Amino acid sequence: MTNLINKSFTLPCGQVIKNRFCKAAMTERIAKGNNLAHQGHVNLYYRWAEGNIGILLTGNVQVDRRNLEGPANVVIDKNNYKEQYDDPFRNVVSIMINRMLQNKAPIIYGDGEQKRCFSYIDDCLKCLIPMLDQLNLNKQIINIGPDEEFVTINKVAEICSNITRTNLSPIYK
Repeated sequence: MTNLINKSFTLPCGQVIKNRFCKAAMTERIAKGNNLAHQGHVNLYYRWAEGNIGILLTGNVQVDRRNLEGPANVVIDKNNYKEQYDDPFRNVVSIMINRMLQNKAPIIYGDGEQKRCFSYIDDCLKCLIPMLDQLNLNKQIINIGPDEEFVTINKVAEICSNITRTNLSPIYK
């Protein structure tokens, strides 16, 4: 008789799970002051990843400190990650589209001639999907972003304007 719990299986996406053990979402309650994640979390998850568990689900991570599940939960919010929340160059496309859909002009920091590279999700998936079967990619970091085809932020605003069918002139700051 086969021991089913130790038998691997394949998810619909093609990813092979080595066994049927799953460490479900849990609450570590080891966050430091102000509910910050720290090296202890990295060490803990690394240890679990080295174990013989087929699937690891992340722990209890809150996005609103007013609704903690318990003491010492990790909280990802503006109090802990202010620089990421306030970065005017982060998520530029989604911010522009969101503003335009609200009939608000996009905001461009600087003259708009700064250049960036962006990726279409389909282009990313063309790289990511085949990697699911590459067992040698365990714990590897792979950059699938473009290193060419730069576009100005002004051009991004124009493209977003075409997508949203708005004709709003950018506000330059």
